[in-house]
Amino acid sequence: MNERKKYVFDMEYSTEWMREKNYLSDNGIPYVFAKKDSDGKIKWKYKKTAALFQSLADFYVEYEKEQSVVNQDGECTTKKCTQCTY
Repeated sequence: MNERKKYVFDMEYSTEWMREKNYLSDNGIPYVFAKKDSDGKIKWKYKKTAALFQSLADFYVEYEKEQSVVNQDGECTTKKCTQCTY
């Protein structure tokens, strides 16, 4: 018999990270539903759209820029750091 394996994939994008969820909400991307997993963590689910993925790309560009101003020792690497006071 020729049996085909069925692959199951999530039809929605999900996140557990509140910061990502808030960014998406602030940029007009509403979640479709939320659910708690067995550990009590909330997962927000989003319909996969071009607007969602563009917002995620923008979010991670900003996040990477933010992370790049702090070196491995937690020291600021630029005078333009918005997290430091001089």
